[in-house]
Amino acid sequence: MASEASHDLEPSLIAYIDGKEVFRSSKKWLHPLLDLSRFLERSAPSGRLTTYDRIVGRASALLSARLGVTKIRAKLVSRRAIEALEHFEITVEADGFEERLVCSTEDLLKDSLDPEFAFLLVSERAMANTGTNTSTPDHS
Repeated sequence: MASEASHDLEPSLIAYIDGKEVFRSSKKWLHPLLDLSRFLERSAPSGRLTTYDRIVGRASALLSARLGVTKIRAKLVSRRAIEALEHFEITVEADGFEERLVCSTEDLLKDSLDPEFAFLLVSERAMANTGTNTSTPDHS
């Protein structure tokens, strides 16, 4: 199993292939999904990909679609994410829903249903942030 952060922290993302945990991360923002993308490209596993994702917004939904996720279990899902999840036939179970997340990435992708565009946008924002600061991008 690949792990991108300490197991001492609550995981923000766990990925399963056919029910077996293959990836775990406690990173913030959308970094876990970017790391999962790299992991899947390297390991090329086959099987049904499902995830636990602590918070699912529009960007997370689109990145999950790009990865081929079929089901997401989450603590919180935005209503904006629901449209994308339904469009890509991704099943979601959540403890709660919010109309929208206070997140500039969610705002930038509010009208998009293009997973590749979402990936490029999120990757660009993540790289721009790592050049000068290792903290999470401002998503307010």
